[in-house]
Amino acid sequence: MIKFTYYILRVLNKLVLKKHFASKNALFLFDYMHELAIEGLGYKNIGNTLTSGEKQVVELLNNHYKKTKNPITIFDVGANVGQYQRMLAENLNIPSNIYSFEPANDSFGILNTDKQNNVRNFQFGFGDKQQKVTLYKDENKSQLASIYKKTDNDYYNLKSMDIEETIYLRTIDDFCEEEKISKIDFLKLDIEGHEFFALKGAESMLSQNRINFIQFEFGPANIDSKTYLKDFYSLLSTHYSFYRLTKSTIIPLVNYSETNEIFLPSNYIAINKNKNIIL
Repeated sequence: MIKFTYYILRVLNKLVLKKHFASKNALFLFDYMHELAIEGLGYKNIGNTLTSGEKQVVELLNNHYKKTKNPITIFDVGANVGQYQRMLAENLNIPSNIYSFEPANDSFGILNTDKQNNVRNFQFGFGDKQQKVTLYKDENKSQLASIYKKTDNDYYNLKSMDIEETIYLRTIDDFCEEEKISKIDFLKLDIEGHEFFALKGAESMLSQNRINFIQFEFGPANIDSKTYLKDFYSLLSTHYSFYRLTKSTIIPLVNYSETNEIFLPSNYIAINKNKNIIL
């Protein structure tokens, strides 16, 4: 049925649609098709682990490390109140040591009340340098808290980001050196636009191939931080292959393309090429 639909669209394009490209009278049609394409490509899939594709990454870790006897090292950066920790507890079938990082006072208070034996929680965030910054929130325990004061964000229909607190940022390189962490098996980043800068603060670990899998969110918050998918490619593509997660599959992104610069919520995974994994 999908192939038949594709054929029909090709015929319609040749006979009808092509004649109306950029036509004022046909803009409503192409707007509708654009929205269908965005949904069909699996964007706008953030919200919970059932739709975000994140469980597929856990299955990838389960398969890749199934013969590993020692616990793998996981960094949960932007832990909020522990949603990702709970998903890992329910779905990860291999031993692990989890380091969770959440700088917001209210979220960290909840995160730290129900701590598992294999988890260590830290109340600071990560960036490209050590510094104190202002964190902006629309509400307490907000999953959208960011060091960028978001405005005019129509996707999330945000309230005013008027709640402020001062938080502390460190670098992943410095933390790993201090804690004597030689490698990170899985680095998850969900820090509302600051993901690229956290990776910049891990350049030593990255250049030495000491991070195996990196999952990061990309979407509306990157407009506020003025970071692009191209920035991630420039930093990582020498050592990593890129994929985009949808609720049902993992899509390879072989080469960078400007058409991938879609500022709607989606999760990406970068896999170290030394792992010889092709999805």
